[in-house]
Formats: sequence, structure tokens, C-alpha cells
Amino acid sequence: MIPGIILVFFALLKDGQGYLAALKEHGGFGAAWAHTSESAVLDRAFMFFGYLIAMILIMLVIGQKLALPIFIAAYLNRWGNYNWRITLGYAAGGWVFLVGFYDHIMHLFWHPSWLDSWLPELLPDWLPSWLFF
Repeated sequence: MIPGIILVFFALLKDGQGYLAALKEHGGFGAAWAHTSESAVLDRAFMFFGYLIAMILIMLVIGQKLALPIFIAAYLNRWGNYNWRITLGYAAGGWVFLVGFYDHIMHLFWHPSWLDSWLPELLPDWLPSWLFF
């Protein structure tokens, strides 16, 4: 935790120096803010954090084993500009890794989802619920 705090301090210091330089260059708070937010690609950062918040909400509803591969697919398709075949391949590989390694080898505790509370009773007997929940 201490190294993280130190790194954040230096990152904020560096950003502050850049903002002060932009403030001197543009002469006002509003113009400097517009310039730095444009150069920092602030709109794409907000969109990325929106995706993260949506993933957390989806995770609460359908569970981590399904939400994380969906996020992998959305991220690769949106920001990586990969085609759907590669995107779905990586998402399926991520799902296999989650279920195979984290669920069956490490026996990781998965946060219970809303779907987990009622859907396993509806699944047929031949379909194991550990694949999804």
C-alpha cells in the first residue's frame, strides 16, 4: 500500500506541474481546464469508468463468471477494435480460465448473484449450475 501511495503522489505532482504550465500558457482557469481535459481524453476515460460501473452492476445481477467474459468481449471490441470472432474467442478463453482455474483449482468464493438465488432450480438436471454461478 505504501508504494501505491508514493506512486500516486508522484503522478499527482507530475499532473499538477503540467496543469500549472497549461494555466500559465492559457492565462485562465477555464481555458487551461478545456485544454488539459481535451489532451487527457477525458471523455474516453469517463466512458471507460462507465463500462466498469456497468460491469459491476451486471456482475451483481448475473454473476462474475458470466459478467467478466462479457466485459472482456466489450473491452476488446470497443477499445481494441477486434472483430467479433477474436473477441468471442478471448471471452470464451477467459470464461474457461475463470471456471477451470479459479473455480475448480483454487476454489475461489464467488459473490452470489441475483440470478443465483432463483435460476439454479430452473436448470435441467444434466446442466451443472457451477458453469454459470
